[in-house]
Amino acid sequence: MSVEPVPATVGRSEAPTGSPVEPPTPWCPAGYLDAVSGLPLHPAGRAALSAALDAAWADPRGRHHAARRSRQWLDAARASIAGVLGVAPAEVHFTSSGTQALELGLAGLLGDPAAGPTRLVCSAVERSVLLRLADRYAAAGTEVCPVAVDEWGRVDPAAVVDACGRGTGGNAGTGTGPGPGTGTGTGPGTGTGTGAG
Repeated sequence: MSVEPVPATVGRSEAPTGSPVEPPTPWCPAGYLDAVSGLPLHPAGRAALSAALDAAWADPRGRHHAARRSRQWLDAARASIAGVLGVAPAEVHFTSSGTQALELGLAGLLGDPAAGPTRLVCSAVERSVLLRLADRYAAAGTEVCPVAVDEWGRVDPAAVVDACGRGTGGNAGTGTGPGPGTGTGTGPGTGTGTGAG
């Protein structure tokens, strides 16, 4: 079975001739600012999902014919996405939600709480999953440094850098949220940042 990779043009509208700016994507409702929670499916995504639901409806962990077919579709999807991202298929993991993806990604990045970073820097307005993760690391001895936000809920990048730079040892900075996500790490630490503009 062969599954075609998603073309690089998926998600882009055809710009009028001579237009210097790409028009907004047609499937996103105008003024909708909660893309973290979800968006209507892109037509190409809807077609791929419909085909998969028709052909690969069985549990891919099973051993019967329908399950093996579902596993082939799942493996092909994983390989297609890996090709687009330039990673190995084994590095692509599908999750049931953004919350689960964030939790698994950060837990993988930070490692075991007992042997994890000495300091974790996060803003006071992180998603609850990140704050719960910070609590687990604090219980294991990690210093958790919440960074305050302004009246608009924005994090000052300089305050994050300052919080990461205090003390010694491995630091981890994370940032997610409704504004530009900010995260930095110094020394052997790591930093990540995500956010919807």
